[in-house]
Amino acid sequence: MNKLIVKGISISVLLNLLIKSLWILGVELGVQRVVGNTSYGLYYSLYNVTILFLIILDLGITNFNNRNIAQHSQLLRKHLGGLTVLKFLLGLVYLFILLPVAYFLNLDSQAIHILFLLAIAQIFNSFTLYLRSNLNALLKFGWDALLSVADRLLLIMLCGIVLMDLTRFKMDILLFARLQLVSSFMTMIIASLANIKIAGMFKLTYNWKFYYSILRQSLPFALLVLVMGVYLKSDVILLNYLLKDSTEAGIYAAAYRLFDAYSQFAIIATGVLLPYFSRSIKTGEAVNEIFGWTLRLLLSSAFFLSVFTVFFNEKLSDLLYKEHVSETAKVLSILMFVTIPYVLSIIAGSYITAAGRIRFLVKIALICAFINVLLNILLIPVYGALASAYVAILTQSVSALLLMLFVIRRLKFNFIKKWIVRFSGLFVLLVAGAYFLSIQQLPIVLDMLLMIGLFLMLLLLFGVLNLRGVISLFSNQK
Repeated sequence: MNKLIVKGISISVLLNLLIKSLWILGVELGVQRVVGNTSYGLYYSLYNVTILFLIILDLGITNFNNRNIAQHSQLLRKHLGGLTVLKFLLGLVYLFILLPVAYFLNLDSQAIHILFLLAIAQIFNSFTLYLRSNLNALLKFGWDALLSVADRLLLIMLCGIVLMDLTRFKMDILLFARLQLVSSFMTMIIASLANIKIAGMFKLTYNWKFYYSILRQSLPFALLVLVMGVYLKSDVILLNYLLKDSTEAGIYAAAYRLFDAYSQFAIIATGVLLPYFSRSIKTGEAVNEIFGWTLRLLLSSAFFLSVFTVFFNEKLSDLLYKEHVSETAKVLSILMFVTIPYVLSIIAGSYITAAGRIRFLVKIALICAFINVLLNILLIPVYGALASAYVAILTQSVSALLLMLFVIRRLKFNFIKKWIVRFSGLFVLLVAGAYFLSIQQLPIVLDMLLMIGLFLMLLLLFGVLNLRGVISLFSNQK
């Protein structure tokens, strides 16, 4: 089992590193540079509106299904027929609820058009995530990894054709939304075929008793997703709404892009861990080894990114953007520190979800949502995007502290003190190395290569990267 999990995480991370890095730092960045920060800020705000209401599309079904199918794989074919119909009905409700939201936000006709294009794309994405949860629960990590990047791979090709002027179309935000709709639909079709290949053909069924049973069990997951959506995505919406200008939202979106790129790896890793934790908890198998390995891998990389962006934020912003470079650099240097508590939160949250302690997660999420929204409302009018960055650090730190305390007590780790010392040493030497390089005034590419080399040496020095341990995990047949 350990061998399968490590391979699953490795394949997923490598694919996402290649495809999503190309998307976020290449194509998506290219689109923002073409359309400008103000136009992109409006799009990003509308995109986050659709995310904020994603709970209506899912109602916790995907997370519940992942855990349930991992423990009861024989239910796959039966649930496919019924849940496909239910997901379609929820999609209609989702679109209907967005109507008063569009009115409340006082959007013009083009913004409404973009909002509903993105909303339909989210419906397709929600279907894909549900279908992927079946593959993930059955430990079909190859299929799941491919589908995790399929929509972005398609978008890279479609947007790349337009950005390179190979067609008569010119890139604007409306066309960008339309291309997302196309790629989301095609990915959903591929995911459907993958499920049919594994489960066989299934009949669509409509059964209110079945729906009631599923929704009753998935309701805690739904509440968790809703509350987490508030404190993870409300900042950019509040930036756009409170300031009556999309520029600050565009600056925040530009800085957030690098955090978003990194967060994908944490999400992918924990997506692999959730079914493993679920099965292990049911069978009584120990999970400490995999939990610790994943935590060390992601936390050390979060340290590297945080330190690098603090010392080289101006160079990074100048390399990536052509508008509001100085403002973006300031937000970027703060926001990337969110990666450290974020890693702790998402890995601990994955284990707690598998353990069925959803109410505890909801309570933590409610605390974080209250802190996030209240502080953003108070501070955004004064400090703009900087306020949202600082609030994000505080919110995620509160979440990380509370969740990790729960996991440490539950799993009874005996290596905490040792790794606190090691990570402290790693962090201090990374800071020292970054400071030394920053005063040399080298090209940013050379800075990056030298910092990566220093980082790898420190991983070996402090035992974070243990080659023998990795080989041992891959050779474990359990």
